[in-house]
Amino acid sequence: MTKPNECLELALSIKQPWATLILLGLKSIEIRQWSTPIRGRIYLHTGKIADDRAEGWALVPEEHRELTERRGGVVGMVDLVKCLTYDSPRTFTRDCQLHRNHKSWFVPPRLYGFQLERPAIVPFYPWPGQVKFFPFDLPKTQRPSRAKKSRVGNAKKVVQFEIE
Repeated sequence: MTKPNECLELALSIKQPWATLILLGLKSIEIRQWSTPIRGRIYLHTGKIADDRAEGWALVPEEHRELTERRGGVVGMVDLVKCLTYDSPRTFTRDCQLHRNHKSWFVPPRLYGFQLERPAIVPFYPWPGQVKFFPFDLPKTQRPSRAKKSRVGNAKKVVQFEIE
């Protein structure tokens, strides 16, 4: 039950380093085996266990490695703008630079890509993750309120929110 000083939000859990790559604008499509009608602002949650694939870790700029240490909670926000359907290896491979998965990851009959825009880093908020989208009650005192923008290394413009 949401209390008056809390706000019900939706989150999607993504393993590190992929969550960091999304927040830095270096990955803009998240691949799943299921589609979604959800659109709009969602929170990114990181699982406690990281993905050990070297190709993901190699993409994280050294100056942002500390972001990958944030696990087991909410770390950012993104706009989910579209759910793409990949129904062939050709269509999946076309977007490899956006979803950062090798073409061998395609599994027939189809995969789905959540197209993400406007990533923003928020102060870490510990929260247990779940499979698929899940609701969580974000206390009013934890809601991001003030944005700072910067550009570091090969990352795109990084937006960080602070709590006032």
